[in-house]
Amino acid sequence: MVVHAVSNALAHGNLFNEKSFRQAQAAVAQAANKDIYVLPRDAGESERLQAQHDHLKRSLGGLLVHPSIHLTNCGMILDCCTGTGAWLKDARLAAHPDVILEACDITLEQYHRGDAKADDVFVQNVLQRFPEQRRNRYDVIHQRYLTGGISRDQWPRAIRNVTEALIPGGYLNITEPNLQTFPPSLSDDPTGISNWKCQLKKLSWEKNRLIQQLVLTGCEFL
Repeated sequence: MVVHAVSNALAHGNLFNEKSFRQAQAAVAQAANKDIYVLPRDAGESERLQAQHDHLKRSLGGLLVHPSIHLTNCGMILDCCTGTGAWLKDARLAAHPDVILEACDITLEQYHRGDAKADDVFVQNVLQRFPEQRRNRYDVIHQRYLTGGISRDQWPRAIRNVTEALIPGGYLNITEPNLQTFPPSLSDDPTGISNWKCQLKKLSWEKNRLIQQLVLTGCEFL
């Protein structure tokens, strides 16, 4: 694996209203002992994920991956940690008609099988190695917003497992937020959002350390 591309983007706070903030705040407490994903897996979260995808796509001028990656030249693409499959739906339209699009996530509870356009969907925990038949397989792996889904010390293992699924010279396109929050009206709990941000940052990986880990894995940047 010689050449990979990484795209970093800012997650804007206006994707979180007060209700979703409250849900996230409660979920963070639970994450310490059980599920580390800091938001619920339900219909409301699926709507938020779709809004997040639409917002990010607009913010990046319609780009689905780094501009140096041409989806029309790719034969095998994986959407890792696919969620609802929102990215896949647009990638299907942007890629070559004969492309094979696959998707995976730790759970497929939120995956919209009727809307997403994957040729194959499978359950995969990025903290475990991909099955042998899925290693050295993909031209492009798209992955975003794993922050909040794994803890800080788990990032090196996740990166190793994902890059192992790429062909030599394949592209890993990662989008992760630089965490910033813009508080809603929380007059009854003025410190709540600061406490939530502090807890979330404990789960995340600072951008510079993430880049360092990618380099150690053998990635180069475009």
